[in-house]
Amino acid sequence: MIEDWASEAAGTVIVAMVIRAEYIDPRKFGVNVAQRFGLAMNVHTSEEEALAWLSQASSNRRLNN
Repeated sequence: MIEDWASEAAGTVIVAMVIRAEYIDPRKFGVNVAQRFGLAMNVHTSEEEALAWLSQASSNRRLNN
């Protein structure tokens, strides 16, 4: 699924998922796989945390382009 998302996003999409803490791997295995495929992604336990990360990731992407 992540490989498909990364391919379709083609570097234009940033994904933040909000999920319960018990579903987040402590090493963030899924996030690391997504990033290896080129998908900017992270998981969070709160909407506020996710929005802050999205804002920062978006700003970083604009600075790097």
